Amino acid sequence: MEKGRLLLQSRSALTVAFFVLGMTGSAAAQEYYTDISVGASLLNLPETQFFKIQSDDWRQIRPVDYGDDDLGGIQFTGAFGYRRDTKLMGAKQLDFNLRGEITSVSTNDGGVRERTPDSPYRYGWVSISNQAGYGVPYNENTLVASIDRKATMSRLEATIGATYDLKKDWNATVFIGPSWRYLDLRNSFSGSISGSMPDFSHNCSLEEDVTTSYWGGVAGVSITGSYKENWSGSLIFSVSAYSSSTDYKAYYEDSSWGESYRQLEADESAYGADLKLTVDYKVSPGVTLGFYAVAQYLSSVPDVNYGGYPWMYPEDGVLDLEEADLYGFAGGLQFTIALY
Repeated sequence: MEKGRLLLQSRSALTVAFFVLGMTGSAAAQEYYTDISVGASLLNLPETQFFKIQSDDWRQIRPVDYGDDDLGGIQFTGAFGYRRDTKLMGAKQLDFNLRGEITSVSTNDGGVRERTPDSPYRYGWVSISNQAGYGVPYNENTLVASIDRKATMSRLEATIGATYDLKKDWNATVFIGPSWRYLDLRNSFSGSISGSMPDFSHNCSLEEDVTTSYWGGVAGVSITGSYKENWSGSLIFSVSAYSSSTDYKAYYEDSSWGESYRQLEADESAYGADLKLTVDYKVSPGVTLGFYAVAQYLSSVPDVNYGGYPWMYPEDGVLDLEEADLYGFAGGLQFTIALY
């Protein structure tokens, strides 16, 4: 009985396979291809909140604006694909694509903030244990801050697409598939408060490693075609949805209050959108060289809130992981090679 059931399942699978092959055509034209692109990239991440403007009674007012939310660097993208003529569902071609992308960006910011005479506010920070901290105590005392940020965003997607004719030399490809992203954000802070009346100094350092994994899917449409001899272009729009998991690790050291270590975790959901424009020139049969520009959005990346002193002001909170938007832009050169 079991053997008969297995035989029936095998015949059913073979029937489906022969049906698909019949729809695609056993002698259909096929092509392997690869895309390689490299360009400059800018990621707009949430601005850090470690250094704060405080009141003299230790209430946290707002973060000091050091403009450390724009990180610039480089982006690499590589793709390998397979196209095959088909008659399936009215499409003229099937496209299988595996694409990987890595973006590496950084910034170095900071500066000097001086407390002005009779100012009701001062500059300072709170330790990640929320048990201690420091602020500029006297007029004309200064906070010297340095902020180093490095971020690496990786992406891997495997999609299947169906291509349809729009009009002469123009096509539309609808695609869908799984998507994975990984964001590794490393922040390094150092601060020094000093003064001469009386002479004093107070220093701190904070090292953070914040990693987020995104698991989900992507779907989109690509419009491609030729507009003059040897020139072609494409417009690609996609949307994505993810479940994300964030790990936060931090080490804090203070010249007066010692050191502390914290680790946090958070799970969120996220959605994204990408828009890419390419302009290509046919260098030789099967080889194109062009330019690309891309804009991306991701609804959830980790944003560290350092809180305040909860025993004094519970509303200021404690160290916690929040979420913020990410915007990204990139542009550069793209090569496409037909491998046949």
